[in-house]
Amino acid sequence: MKSLFKKLGLGLFALALSLTMTGTASAALTLGSLTIAGGQNAATVAGDAVSITTGAGGSTSGVSGALTLAGGTATSGSATGVVSLKSGASTAAASGAVTVGSGIATTSGGSGAVTVASGTTVTAGTTGALTLASGASAAASGAVGLASGTAIEAASGDVTVASGTTTTSGTSGALVLATGTTTTAGTTGAITLLSGNSAAISGAVTIGSGTATAAASGAVILRSGTTTSSSTPGTVSVTAGSNGAGTGAGGAVSISAGAAGTGGTAAGGAVTIASGNAGTTASTTAGGNITLTIGQGGATTAGINSGAVIINAGTKAGSHLRSTQSTAPVFSATTYTATTCNSGADGADGLCTDMRGRITGTTTAATGTFIVTFDKAYVTAPVCVISPGSTATVTDSTSTQAKVSVTASTTAMTITYGAAAAGTAGVIWNYHCIE
Repeated sequence: MKSLFKKLGLGLFALALSLTMTGTASAALTLGSLTIAGGQNAATVAGDAVSITTGAGGSTSGVSGALTLAGGTATSGSATGVVSLKSGASTAAASGAVTVGSGIATTSGGSGAVTVASGTTVTAGTTGALTLASGASAAASGAVGLASGTAIEAASGDVTVASGTTTTSGTSGALVLATGTTTTAGTTGAITLLSGNSAAISGAVTIGSGTATAAASGAVILRSGTTTSSSTPGTVSVTAGSNGAGTGAGGAVSISAGAAGTGGTAAGGAVTIASGNAGTTASTTAGGNITLTIGQGGATTAGINSGAVIINAGTKAGSHLRSTQSTAPVFSATTYTATTCNSGADGADGLCTDMRGRITGTTTAATGTFIVTFDKAYVTAPVCVISPGSTATVTDSTSTQAKVSVTASTTAMTITYGAAAAGTAGVIWNYHCIE
């Protein structure tokens, strides 16, 4: 056997020598099942390396030989053979790394590209999937990193992750960034989109849908995952960075709708901020609040202005606040007569809300009240302010010194005449109630 291996080794060496000396295309070498492995050395010495290298190109413009690792072709319905690149198993330490890289360019030329792609298909079948995954582990699994190379004197290369384009009416492939699932009580991994740190300005992070040329562009949705348990789903936060220990202002948060096209008369896009509904129609729990919180000043000195909630109308819009609700409050009176809500143009059309409105009624020559019963109770009693909405109201409430007052509970606002009114039709009271 030893003699046979020596002869086989000399034969392969001779064949390699003859192929190397050939000046034109080299001959092919076809073998059966072939295993190439480095020899095992002593206990404290690394095993022998295995190197497969193509021939160098000619001394002028010759290109070096290509290296192809491919499974064999299948002529039946069976799948072709698998090609695996992996380091050896290790029983007591970390297994070796596997590196796929192009060669170093020593002149002004760029180094070669590295392309990892599944095979194409000329039929209606789907091309193979491409998976980048770290190995499974009884502890933490390995990380997967996509990074461009470091640049010495210019910008570093871009990293692009994109699904394939389509030349027909089909939809291009989806791009999904997802952490692995967990079947235990552990938390799944986070997804973080960050630009790199910089001694100057750090890069921007943009999440946007593509531009559409003949239809609506795609939506951009930021949301936390749903839950089927009694736990609360995760919070969605849009937060600008703080200045830390510096002296600059904190980052701003801007939510802006798009402008309408300049070639038409359409309105600009709306900005809608909505809290969630309560769970069921029988729920006694209120829907979610919408909270506007003003930032606090760093000093406690009296007279320092606090932040403000500002409605900036610009030069072509009105600085307007509008209050609407589906069901108007209920109007009633004692001794007097109250009509339905008044729109502000002496027409009853139900535009009043729990927050604001106008009461139209008729008084008599006696004490009495007008009552607004809120459609939905406040959490705490609001502060209500009233003002007369007609000259008849002024005459009715002042000339006789009727001593009009307003009080409010969580469920109703009451306008009380403490002394006899003159008895007037067309009495109008404006009201605003703020909790």
